[in-house]
Amino acid sequence: MLIGEDLAISMLRDYSRTYNEQFDGFMLTKFDGKKVKVVKGEVVSV
Repeated sequence: MLIGEDLAISMLRDYSRTYNEQFDGFMLTKFDGKKVKVVKGEVVSV
């Protein structure tokens, strides 16, 4: 499951770099309970 989580976050990172409009990023809760935000190709802990 963790490999799938890493793959999904990687895909969101790639997609967030190509988004052409105003976008605050993707926010999600990982399986370990940590909240992260994916914005402009970066993954930031929230």
